[in-house]
Amino acid sequence: MKKNLILNILFASLFVCTIVACKRNAEPDTTAGKIAGTWKLTKTATDDNGSGVIENYEMHAVPSIQDYQLLFRSDGSGVSTNTYDGVKSPDLTFIWQSNADQLLVAYKANDTISYFLVNVNSKELVLSNTVAQGLQWYYYTKH
Repeated sequence: MKKNLILNILFASLFVCTIVACKRNAEPDTTAGKIAGTWKLTKTATDDNGSGVIENYEMHAVPSIQDYQLLFRSDGSGVSTNTYDGVKSPDLTFIWQSNADQLLVAYKANDTISYFLVNVNSKELVLSNTVAQGLQWYYYTKH
């Protein structure tokens, strides 16, 4: 009887350890899963010297009076919101898609922007693109 009780406790402990060890990772494993959510713009950077690299002095914090956010929904839709000095601009809706290194944002106002994904994780989203002024980076934090 004691032997059965000890074996039952041993198997129950082993079962609990197995369940705990198999717990899902909290971080999404797809690029789209990592992007989904609300992101707040915190810094921007422009390659002022044309070197093709963003140096620290080329990074600038977004003014505290500006609140620019992107909401990426998991269904591929999204909304861009911007408030500057208490004045809210009209929301801009878009559809989006991503792969391992690129994010495509197509605004309903017929403007499509292609970004290179510099970094994306559960806390930070860094996008870059090249415009007439050169290389630009956009730093977002999860909100």
